[in-house]
Amino acid sequence: MTKTFGPFPGVFCLMILILTLILQGCSSSRSIVETEKISVNKNLRKAVIKQAKSYLGTPYRWGGDSGSGMDCSGLIYRSFKDLNQQVGRTTSALMRLGRRVSLKRLKPGDLLFFKTVKSKAKATHVGLVTQMAKNSTQFIHSGSSTGVTIAKLQDPYWQKRFVFARRLR
Repeated sequence: MTKTFGPFPGVFCLMILILTLILQGCSSSRSIVETEKISVNKNLRKAVIKQAKSYLGTPYRWGGDSGSGMDCSGLIYRSFKDLNQQVGRTTSALMRLGRRVSLKRLKPGDLLFFKTVKSKAKATHVGLVTQMAKNSTQFIHSGSSTGVTIAKLQDPYWQKRFVFARRLR
């Protein structure tokens, strides 16, 4: 017996498929050469943050990494690429860069990883620390409902979903 949704057979399956794609968030599987080592100094950190901020307001697009739309890992990838630096394109590839760093030792330019999809076992979202102040860490990211925007790590939504941070060397 085929499951139906309303008067149209098969629509239920189609809706489940669409919902699954939406919930994937920005854990895009699109891959390019994935680099595990990158040399990042203070000047490059500042330049990457400035470049990422130039995309503020860009709409979210799953798998996107251009000014017409980008997902979270696309924002990081594009910000480095614009400065002739190669980093991985996916959240999974970015998780392998640099070394882990504690929240107490965060600096602008560090990457923050979040688990935004409950069914996934690993981080599915990434952001770039833009500013540190007492009791406030700001980061830039591309959210599926916000596009490229700046958020605060101390926001309860992000605190609950934070997994770890990494510093590029």
